[in-house]
Amino acid sequence: MSRSHHTRPPARIARTELPRDREGKLILPRVIQRKPYPGDIHPITRKHVLAFLRRLPIEYVYGLTSVDLLPRKNPVGEPFGLYMNDERRVILYSMPWPGWRFKSLSAGNSDWYETHGAKTVRHEDSVEIHWPREIDLAYFMFSEVFLHELGHHHQKQYERKYKYPRDRNSCEDSANRHARLLSKENAFAIWHATIKPGAAAVGSPSP
Repeated sequence: MSRSHHTRPPARIARTELPRDREGKLILPRVIQRKPYPGDIHPITRKHVLAFLRRLPIEYVYGLTSVDLLPRKNPVGEPFGLYMNDERRVILYSMPWPGWRFKSLSAGNSDWYETHGAKTVRHEDSVEIHWPREIDLAYFMFSEVFLHELGHHHQKQYERKYKYPRDRNSCEDSANRHARLLSKENAFAIWHATIKPGAAAVGSPSP
């Protein structure tokens, strides 16, 4: 008797059921890139996302309908990205470059950005986050946003297979654990090969 969908490992399910072209190559989800909000950039582009999806574990790609790079509609970080459960779609919003300005910022958030190479400048009436290098902002969006939303996708795709938490805080913690696991795949290394020729952002992302 063959093993059922509920007992097979996610990677095996994905390898079996993901569509392939005539040459046997996986057909990846659509990646749509729209023009960013004025003054913004897409730190990771359509080309980057497609490269990442080819390098990440196949079970995180299975069932994903699209990744949409859209213009930001709200203040920075409200939100950085989303996972649309019903549509199984990841949205990543454009970000201002090279600086963000907030009326106020907690020490925890400041440390979060600085961990990724940003510089904090505090003024009397505002706080500015400055990104010296595009690669550091790109890695922030990759590791803290894109991988986190893929964690939510895993929760949705395999919700009948695993007993994932239902309350919001636990779901966010679970998505963060997936992001940390995915970061070990070193998929971001492909960013160097896909960066625009002549771009100034070089080096490695801040640890």
